[in-house]
Amino acid sequence: AIKVEKELMRIRSEIDSLQGRMNYFVKTTENSVLNLRMVESIPLTGDQWDAKKSISDSLRNLVSFSKHVADFLIGVLIFSPVIGVLGALSYFVYRLANRFMRRQRR
Repeated sequence: AIKVEKELMRIRSEIDSLQGRMNYFVKTTENSVLNLRMVESIPLTGDQWDAKKSISDSLRNLVSFSKHVADFLIGVLIFSPVIGVLGALSYFVYRLANRFMRRQRR
């Protein structure tokens, strides 16, 4: 009877220990957050490459670039007289200021 009593106490102790661990796991997992990030894989094949479309796009880009360069050069050509007059005026004001400063030093 004593052996049975000891075995019963050991089993109860083991049950209590397991119940305590189970309670601990329940409490710690109640506030747990699980983040999943799912991303659809992009197939490698996609659209087929088209040489005609590539050449057409490249020519369109070349024409567009040429138009922008031409617009820039026309703008420079149109504004160059104004820029030249302002540059010459600035140069003469600079020269006059230098002469005035030299006379003041003497």
